[in-house]
Amino acid sequence: MRSRVAFISITILVAGLLGIGVLAQHGARDRVITRDGHSVVGHLDSFDGRTVVISGQSIPRHQVEWIGLTAKIPAPLVKNAVTDEVHKRNGSVESGRLMGITLRKVVTDARSYDRQAIAWIHLVEAPPDSGAGGSGATRNDAGRRDSNNQNDDAKSLPPWFEVDHCQHKDRAEKCFWTGVAPHSCNITVCVCGYHIDTVFDEVCTDALWASVVPIKGLEVCCDKFKEGLRTHQPCDPTDDFDCDGVPNKKDLEPFGKHTSTADSADEKNFLAKGRREK
Repeated sequence: MRSRVAFISITILVAGLLGIGVLAQHGARDRVITRDGHSVVGHLDSFDGRTVVISGQSIPRHQVEWIGLTAKIPAPLVKNAVTDEVHKRNGSVESGRLMGITLRKVVTDARSYDRQAIAWIHLVEAPPDSGAGGSGATRNDAGRRDSNNQNDDAKSLPPWFEVDHCQHKDRAEKCFWTGVAPHSCNITVCVCGYHIDTVFDEVCTDALWASVVPIKGLEVCCDKFKEGLRTHQPCDPTDDFDCDGVPNKKDLEPFGKHTSTADSADEKNFLAKGRREK
């Protein structure tokens, strides 16, 4: 009799826990609504300015009209059809070009928000490969175009990226990282005798470390870098290294988009060095 009562009690407990889990999972779902009206429901993993990733599925920005972050449907009314807009949970709406979404932050060219404070984000329609802002040629946009547009990309880069005929060169490399809060990571990059700090609202991991600049470093012309420091033209590299208008400490890609060509041995040595110096 006791064993039967215990079995029934355990069954009820397990069913209750499963029910709570299902409800929690249902309530925590994000949503992407495409321009053809199709909805994709799941967990919004990231947005890098060009591609929305939801539950591992990649959707190009130009196909996306709405991003809902654990938000109630239907989506709200659009107030500004000219630029992207962020709809906060308190009902306020702010305009700004969407730059990126991480696990903890939503970043526009105007400011950074806690992700949990945002309900919906409306994206204006932009042609494929135009980046997050349409016609503006920023470094973040240029770095995300495919290789067929490399000549156009080069024109948008700050002068310190141009190393041909440069007398004094250096490589921007990661020096160390520091966990400045339970869910925040400060990564310091050393270049031309200067330290540049970037802050990410994520825990310090090898993957985050390896995403900032290429494993073998990013070649920089120190003569032009220091001239930028002196004149602040076209920008101050210690404040905005890629001159895209987003400060280093708020930029999801402060040193521009890059693709590492290092082999696995290079990567293992690099990551081991990062762990020793953090």
